Amino acid sequence: MAEADTLVRMTDAADRHAVLRSIFACDDAIAEAIEPAVSWKQHAPGTILARQGEAQSACIMVVSGSAAMKTLGADGQEFQLATVEPGEIFGSYPAGQTARAEISCSVPTEVLRIDSVRLAALAGEHAPVGSGLAAMFARQFESVLDRFALRMTLTATGRVYARLAELADESGALNPAPVIAALAVEAQTTRETASRAVSALERRGILERPTPKTWRILSLRMLDELTV
Repeated sequence: MAEADTLVRMTDAADRHAVLRSIFACDDAIAEAIEPAVSWKQHAPGTILARQGEAQSACIMVVSGSAAMKTLGADGQEFQLATVEPGEIFGSYPAGQTARAEISCSVPTEVLRIDSVRLAALAGEHAPVGSGLAAMFARQFESVLDRFALRMTLTATGRVYARLAELADESGALNPAPVIAALAVEAQTTRETASRAVSALERRGILERPTPKTWRILSLRMLDELTV
């Protein structure tokens, strides 16, 4: 596959102010003040954006695509903490710190990066930047609470089904189809449990796998009923 095929279309220069206005809920003048401090970059799937235990000094915001936030436990087991979606942020703020998790691109992903200290200064200079960051952090906190709630209340199989429902589009298509090993990490369970859960859906006629790269959930309602 050509390198271009693994990446996303970069945000046009003309659109960058609109992206910054959306992220920080600010006007054109403030977006223009932020722009010189921001770098934009696109990454192929699998690119590591932050490594657990290493120093980091920037805030990184996902513009398109998504990234997996994973941490390694004391026993060597890998846990997926969250998926960082467009409009969400990770890294250090208001100053540099040690990364608590590994962040890697799940799909072709575009990010913008800004030095943590510089961003904190901009938030102090421009109230909308500070309020935009506060709203962003609040949304992500709610998302983390939702994930913890699922982990506490669902069985391992239920977490696999919940993750499949998240990955499916409105028609039930999962394209690209998840890799079982990755699905297991995302659902905080073993590969064997994830594989058995998927096979059970096939036997019930709820999921079909016409090709290795294309799956389809035939009944989202039935999947929801099994998510316990």
